[in-house]
Amino acid sequence: MMLLSKKIAWIAGLTVLSVNMVFPQNYFSAHRLSFNTSSKELAPAFYNKGIVFCSNKKNDVILSYTDLSNNPLTNLYMVEQKKPGKFDNPRLFSKELTTLLFEGPATFSRDGKTIYFTRSINTSIGIRNRQREDTTFGIFSANLVNGQWINIVPFRFNRPEYNTGYPCLSDDGTRLFFCSDKSDGLGGFDIYVSKLENGLWGKPENLGKN
Repeated sequence: MMLLSKKIAWIAGLTVLSVNMVFPQNYFSAHRLSFNTSSKELAPAFYNKGIVFCSNKKNDVILSYTDLSNNPLTNLYMVEQKKPGKFDNPRLFSKELTTLLFEGPATFSRDGKTIYFTRSINTSIGIRNRQREDTTFGIFSANLVNGQWINIVPFRFNRPEYNTGYPCLSDDGTRLFFCSDKSDGLGGFDIYVSKLENGLWGKPENLGKN
C-alpha cells in the first residue's frame, strides 16, 4: 500500500488510517478527512501530491443532474495534501473529462500521464437519455498533454448492453482489472482482468468464483 507519510495509509471512504506499531492489538485508528461533506465522497485514487475521488456534491461550475432515484450523479474531484493529514479544498479534477452525466472511479498509470475512469457510455444530455433505466457506463482512458487531458478513448470492450467500470491498473501498467455485470458472469458484478498485448487490451478474463 502506498504511504503518503510515515505510518499513514489510506482506504476507500476517505478516512485516514494511522498504523500503531507498538500495540499489535490496535493496528489502526480511522479518522474522517476534513474535506468530507454531507454528500457522498468515495473511491480515492492516489495522484501526484493528493488524491482523486468521486463526489456527488453540487458543483457550481457545471449543471447537476440526478439518476432515476433523484440522487445526484458523481464527478471526479481532486484534493492536494499540504502536510500529513491536511488538505486544500477539493476542486473539480478536470473540465475536459467532466460531462453532465456520470463520472466515476478512476485509476492512473505509474507516471500519472494516463487515466482510466468510469463514465456514462452515452453522454448526451437529452432528458430521454438521463431517465433511461438501461443507461450504462463504461471505461474510458485519456492522456495528459501540456496540463490537459486529451485523446479520450473508450475501452474496446465497453458495450451498451451491460456496465463496465471501476478500473484498477496494475503497477506495471500491463493489467487492467475492472467490474462488469455482463450476462456470462457468475454473479451480479464480477471482477475481470484484461492484459495489454501488443499495445491493445486483450479479451477480458473472469477471475472466477474465488
